[in-house]
Amino acid sequence: MSRKSLVTAAGWFGLLPLAAIASGRDQVSPPLVPVPTYIVIGQSNAEGYGQVGTQAGQLDPQAYPHLVNPQANVKIFNFPTGTWEPLHATINTQSSATLPQLPRFGPEVSLGDRLAGLHGGPVRILKYAAGSTYLHPTPGVGGAVLDTWDPATGGRYFALDVLVPIAAQAAFAVGESLDVRGVFWIQGTSDALSPVYAAAYQSNLSNFVDAVRADLVGAWGLTTNPHTPFVISQVPRFMFQPDSGSQVCWACSADAVRAAEEAVVCSKPAVGIFDASDISVWGCSVPGCDFVHFDGPGQVAHGEGMFDALQNLGCPTLTSTPGNLSLASGGMQKIYVDAGTNFANGSFLVLGSLSGTSPGTTWQGIPLPLNADAYFVLTQLAPNQPPLGNSLGLLGIQGAATSTFTVPPASASALLGLVAHHAALVVNASSTGLLVTNATGVRFVL
Repeated sequence: MSRKSLVTAAGWFGLLPLAAIASGRDQVSPPLVPVPTYIVIGQSNAEGYGQVGTQAGQLDPQAYPHLVNPQANVKIFNFPTGTWEPLHATINTQSSATLPQLPRFGPEVSLGDRLAGLHGGPVRILKYAAGSTYLHPTPGVGGAVLDTWDPATGGRYFALDVLVPIAAQAAFAVGESLDVRGVFWIQGTSDALSPVYAAAYQSNLSNFVDAVRADLVGAWGLTTNPHTPFVISQVPRFMFQPDSGSQVCWACSADAVRAAEEAVVCSKPAVGIFDASDISVWGCSVPGCDFVHFDGPGQVAHGEGMFDALQNLGCPTLTSTPGNLSLASGGMQKIYVDAGTNFANGSFLVLGSLSGTSPGTTWQGIPLPLNADAYFVLTQLAPNQPPLGNSLGLLGIQGAATSTFTVPPASASALLGLVAHHAALVVNASSTGLLVTNATGVRFVL
């Protein structure tokens, strides 16, 4: 099924009420003011399940007034009205896909705030997302490919194809042009449900990035940059139920999708990645638990993490596998340092933290994406000692090395649900160059 043959699906996506906006432009128009614009697309964690309130899991309006109240410098495209409005958490932060929706927000709340700070002025966010959608072609009722983002056949990509020009025309009507500076992709969990879809994810995601970039330059005409920055929110490495004390394999092929996402980041220019594994979700100690969707504070961290990834595009210099280690049976995580050939035969030191990566700390004046705690001190003072192996050493001729993090059997149950993060300091062979890698983590499970 071609994208053009899906035109009748526009009503299903709730886009037909906006069609009147897309009328022809005036023959004589004043110069348009270009405004930095960012596109947020994907499935349910792009839609957002964040709530505002004072209960557990909600975003406290007294603690985050700058995010909860309308943001003057951040406008979001409101589907029902067809206009650009100041972003107001839960008021106009829903997606059109499943209207009407509960009042909620996604990563755009903190992401927009950070982007406005970056540009020192107005920014625009165009968000289109729908839960339980796939990147792999997924024929539905009557063979219609409605719930896939596949650029060649997918109803979701078709809806984006319709929406972007409508949003651009709405900006034009108020004297603005959308200057797209980046795309944020939050998807992959549905594809992780299927080993077949997961195996094809690298190819499908690579094609998707290429298609979006090409359409931004060509069909949509919102940038001349053929390598528009593209940030991937990496699929969480687990679906875990800490309150019930059991591990549930919900998206069982998540590791395959995660590897595919990393491969795309490392194979294309101007692509970044944020590991969403440690974002807080709705847990069963509060109403609305599901262990899948990020809660209010989680969505704030989600937006901030993707903003940071936008500032650090490129192949991650530290990766690890697996994402979970059993406290009962023990296990080993391999930590791969890949600093590149500029650091061939250099030295490295892997450091760790049990208290997270933000806001981070400094060590000997060097900013690190690790919070200081007792484990952080231990990894400094006792390198190459359990639980770390080969945490201090020399890189090979490709600038790479492998460290290990080992959990012995019958480890302390107090660690259940915690995440151990690691990052590395790398110095080149002549001691004239320094690299601080990204952080990567492993969660302790039963």
